[in-house]
Amino acid sequence: MHPNLKNLSHSSREVLQRCPTEYRLYKIGGLVDREDTIDTDFGATVGVGVQALLLGNSYHETIWKMFLAWKGDLLSTSDYTAASKKKKFFWYAIAAIDNFRVTLNTVFKDWEVAVFKGKPAVELSFRIDFGDGFLDRGHVDVVLRHKVTGELRVLELKTTAFDSVSEAQYKNSQQGVGYGVVLDAIAKQYPEHFSSYEVLYLVYKTKQMEWEPIPFKKTFLQRASWIKSVMIDIASIEMYDRENFWPKYGQNCMRFFKQCPYFDICGMSDKALRLDDESKIPVKKDAREDGRPVEYIFDLHVLDLLEAQIEATEETS
Repeated sequence: MHPNLKNLSHSSREVLQRCPTEYRLYKIGGLVDREDTIDTDFGATVGVGVQALLLGNSYHETIWKMFLAWKGDLLSTSDYTAASKKKKFFWYAIAAIDNFRVTLNTVFKDWEVAVFKGKPAVELSFRIDFGDGFLDRGHVDVVLRHKVTGELRVLELKTTAFDSVSEAQYKNSQQGVGYGVVLDAIAKQYPEHFSSYEVLYLVYKTKQMEWEPIPFKKTFLQRASWIKSVMIDIASIEMYDRENFWPKYGQNCMRFFKQCPYFDICGMSDKALRLDDESKIPVKKDAREDGRPVEYIFDLHVLDLLEAQIEATEETS
């Protein structure tokens, strides 16, 4: 199996579940560049601002970091028109941070950013070895620490254009559960801390221009189910590769009013796409946008996750 197919993440496993053919082309095809949109640009920029304020940066330092993070053209009339309708232009990102400063003094007054290995737990990177070359990688937006109790809690930052936020949007999200599982294993290495069974979603509603915190408790069953679901995804990849058959789910050819980026080529032969000889397909390296390699703060094994879950269950039984 080509190594690229074994590099997993929450987003790539979503692609796998959506359409295995898209997953394969995304991983080894290298045929379509993923484009940034107003939505992703806005969400990322607001996230940078929230993280900066949580780290104690001044307001002006925060705005400067947001400016550097913004990838859109500030002077583009077309971008401005589209973004203004969604309230997702750069100036709206600044408004989101202005509103967050109120939340900072209420919801987060007893919390601070946790520190691991001398580094603040912002975009906390981790990699999990599931065996046979399969690696699941991710970055937690923020890990918070209670100033008095030492409790650790995952903070997930989201933006939405919906007028109201439904629990159904986030309650059963595998991303938050997975981060909680990772945090359990990390907390074992720091006896002065303990992992919370709560994931806090902080959602910015762009139309109302307001923040809404939504905490969710994650049970032992949910956490164990996350580990099992990743293992089932791995088994599916192995089966598709072994059978040399990657199903195509046409109901997902249109998403968010856009065609799948592989829509016009997914029916072509491997020979036509130059994918018939996988030995010639380059192995992708984990790298940042500037080309620097990604350094994972925590390298874990699936057995570390299982051990942490077993110990936590025994402590509460």
